[in-house]
Amino acid sequence: MKVLFFQFLILILFFNQHILSNLLIPTSSNIMTITSTQNLLVSTNFRATTNYLIHQKNTTASTNFVKNEYLKVVVTAEEQDLGRFAIETVEGSPSHIYDNFQSLIYGRPTPWSSYTTIYIDQKPFIFGGSSLKTQKRTGTIFNYGTFNYHKIINQQIHTSYQFDEVEVIQQLSLIRNPMTKIKDTALIKYKINNHSITTKNVGLRLMLDTKLGQNDGAPFRIGSESITSEIMFEKNKIQDYWQTFDSLTSPNVIAQGILRNFTHNISPPDRLILSNWGSLIDQPWDFNYQKGRPFIRSDEIEKDTALALYWDSTTIHPNSSIIHSTAYGLGGVTLSPGELSLGLTFPSEIIQSSTKPFLILGYVVNSGGFDAFNTTVEIKLPKGLKIASGQLKKNIGTLKSNDTYQIPIYVKPSPKIPIGKKIISIKAQSNNLETNKLNRQLDILTPPKIDVSLTITDFNPHELPPKAIVRMQLQNKYPYPLHNIEVQLSLPNKINLTPFEISQKTINRLPANDSVMLSWFIQGEPHLFKNKLHANIKLKSKENPTKYYKKIIPAPSYQPNYEFTVSKSKLFNGDYFYVNLYFNHAFKFNNRSFYLSFDSQKLKLLHFSPSSWVRESNQLDNIKINNQTITLSKLSNSKYVHQLPVIKLFFKSKETGKTMLQLSSETKTLISKSILIEK
Repeated sequence: MKVLFFQFLILILFFNQHILSNLLIPTSSNIMTITSTQNLLVSTNFRATTNYLIHQKNTTASTNFVKNEYLKVVVTAEEQDLGRFAIETVEGSPSHIYDNFQSLIYGRPTPWSSYTTIYIDQKPFIFGGSSLKTQKRTGTIFNYGTFNYHKIINQQIHTSYQFDEVEVIQQLSLIRNPMTKIKDTALIKYKINNHSITTKNVGLRLMLDTKLGQNDGAPFRIGSESITSEIMFEKNKIQDYWQTFDSLTSPNVIAQGILRNFTHNISPPDRLILSNWGSLIDQPWDFNYQKGRPFIRSDEIEKDTALALYWDSTTIHPNSSIIHSTAYGLGGVTLSPGELSLGLTFPSEIIQSSTKPFLILGYVVNSGGFDAFNTTVEIKLPKGLKIASGQLKKNIGTLKSNDTYQIPIYVKPSPKIPIGKKIISIKAQSNNLETNKLNRQLDILTPPKIDVSLTITDFNPHELPPKAIVRMQLQNKYPYPLHNIEVQLSLPNKINLTPFEISQKTINRLPANDSVMLSWFIQGEPHLFKNKLHANIKLKSKENPTKYYKKIIPAPSYQPNYEFTVSKSKLFNGDYFYVNLYFNHAFKFNNRSFYLSFDSQKLKLLHFSPSSWVRESNQLDNIKINNQTITLSKLSNSKYVHQLPVIKLFFKSKETGKTMLQLSSETKTLISKSILIEK
């Protein structure tokens, strides 16, 4: 009916151009002008805006889009219907020649017939701009939010609306299809942020006005069911994906919705309802659900399919957020035409370490022209895959001409399935039609690799005990995101986590080829930080079993140093002054010898005063004077001190000019201090 309506509309425009030109209201800022034409369009059954004529002023409507050679996502960018989107093919699947430039969600030239509902504290709001078309169709003025922004960020179309203190961001992008391994699928994501100081209960309904090229009535295929009438699936009955196509032997378009996928962080909704578009668009949340009702709108004769995904209300705490995602695009089905035509679909690759069952869906169609008797269908699995639910072999009995039979099974890999290519096959045979067999390849991938590096920063010896930060960088070198990464850090004895620090930390999601930094606050005796540390790391993710790493952490770039301080900023010949020697950031040391030298021609040493710790530790006898050198022999210090005073030297200047104080160890000069004696 949608196509027929617009053809009818074009005829009206052609024959009544001189009449309509007086009715149109031109505006310079809008690409679309909406004008009331009640005398021309009165049928409330039309999908198009009843009683409104849409006049396209330019060849391009006001939309934004992201696309590649396979798929295009189009989003309305003008005030009316802003944020509503459609999906269509570009060149479509490389395997099919008839799916170029076909609609998967109705919406040319500007999308409006699919919309999303935000259900906040039992009150429904429509996401995006207000819609006169929806209002005319339903006769209802709905609640809308406040526009924040609409822009393209990194090939994703972001639209944000505010509903009081709840912000909802719609993100639309193209992703790699797990069935085909190419970017022929649109990811539809909603992030809901609670910016208030109270909890909010927020649900979300995504209603899609599905379309399969020119076919608006192809059955939905979910599990073993081919669905042609209204039905609801609860969460525990929802399959990993659903598909729809007009023909398995020579399909124009194969479409697919993904409802569960860990790679793209897609979790199934609480409910999936398949219905007619009219029933779903008229009510923004609950509607008059009637199981078994045909996909036909009231008072019409043609099918008009649509679906709604419900995420029921969830409590969102203040300054917290939740994300709901699904995906829709092209389906990846391997086909084998014949008298018993076959189709087989499943994810094209899995990770060796995966423990999650995945869905294999087999199709058999009787294309032989007459009924097939004693028909059997069997799926064969390679070694390393075992069945989790379902039956590998089905005795269908009689398969009537043109009927389709579907075989869903869930399988899971064994823990040590070999990496490489595997073949899953399906075979159909009957007493009177030719046997057919089909193979499809499954790739077993190497488990994800995460690079781990550690450093120590922010070492603070001023605190007692001294503290530092261990920083760990995790880099995902895998082409897929990783989820629920748990990291546990263990350090050597006597290096401890600070109070309230935890050893295990979690990363919800680490995108492909991305990195994240984690931090642990630690403390310990200062001498423990002099050398590199040995750390043990325990790491696991949803995609990876537990792994253990032994890592060396370089010592912090912090070392003890030595300092002379002079009591006077300016010295003249004959002045009396003193010099302090300090060991700064002094770690524990034992039996260390130091040599302090001065120029006896320019300076006269009057006396010296060792620091109190030297006296208290009975090390006065370790200090000797020999000509112009003071020897500090075999000194020991038992504890860390931020600034350790060692000795005070009292001098009288004897001669003008530059002179030098120098502190050395047995092997090298540690510090020199230049002193200028003026006239």
